[in-house]
Amino acid sequence: MPWKLRQMVLISMLFLAAMATAQSANSRNSDADDDHPARMAVNRPAVTPEPKQADPMALSPSFAWAGVRAAITMRTMQSKLRFAIEHGYPLHERWIMHDREQAEDALQLAALSASTEADRAALQQLAKQHDNLQQWSDWAFEAYRTLRLGEYYVSPSALGDDELFQKITACSQFLIPMLASGQLAEDTSCR
Repeated sequence: MPWKLRQMVLISMLFLAAMATAQSANSRNSDADDDHPARMAVNRPAVTPEPKQADPMALSPSFAWAGVRAAITMRTMQSKLRFAIEHGYPLHERWIMHDREQAEDALQLAALSASTEADRAALQQLAKQHDNLQQWSDWAFEAYRTLRLGEYYVSPSALGDDELFQKITACSQFLIPMLASGQLAEDTSCR
């Protein structure tokens, strides 16, 4: 049974068990009330809780989920490029385009899920990460086609010295935990 299905079944079973326990407790309390008819009701003034102020830095749950998915999709694309370069594998336009389409789709899903100001601010960071990754992958593929990527294949520190690649890495390391926390934050690597 897939993990998500198991999780949903377990949650449903726990919910039903809690409901049965609550109903059982209520029926016991109502039976006890029948034994003591002389109880007196006390009316207290109703206290209305003050409405909770929405946290302006809180991300909506649907956006946070879609944002994490987009950030992970972009990180996966970058990791595949890094792996190919570090191990001397050729870059193929077909798989690069496939990964780019997946990243674009995930970013569009996040954009559709954005409903608050915090969501839209986080979406700008995701979009900047996407733009930087597209720019770097364009450069890497063009350098591969024109045989200028050779220094990256032979130098163990070439990716470490590449500013844009390092900026993308730092932004990815920031974005995923930030989105997963559900709280908006900013980092200079995602600008």
